[in-house]
Amino acid sequence: MYEELFEAYKKLINLSISLSKNMDVDYDCKNITEHQIEYLRIIDSDLSMTFSKLACLTKNSKPTITQTINRFIDMKCVYKEKSQEDRRVSYIRLTERGKKLARKEDIICTKFLNYTASKLSEEEILELIKLLNKL
Repeated sequence: MYEELFEAYKKLINLSISLSKNMDVDYDCKNITEHQIEYLRIIDSDLSMTFSKLACLTKNSKPTITQTINRFIDMKCVYKEKSQEDRRVSYIRLTERGKKLARKEDIICTKFLNYTASKLSEEEILELIKLLNKL
């Protein structure tokens, strides 16, 4: 029984990896780290993200964040936008590419769910939900 569970789990992981690899090709994200994607997620979570706020949330210095954001600008993931109220403040905005990368995990999960839904009956899906919630 252990071997069957192992093989089934391995198949599940391989499916996830396969979906993820397709995303890498679609979004040209082979050279981006999980750490950088986490920063993009943080930026994506707040429309009024500033350098100072990102430094505080990530527990980094402002110069470190400036360096990171400049790298993201070079990677075409973010851009800076001056505040209309206070020209000294710059907001960090995600480009379309940045949004796709920040939401990559959610997109992979959605693809996985669609694949699962196409292979299982409604009853099997409910059973799978029950089993996964036990973990």
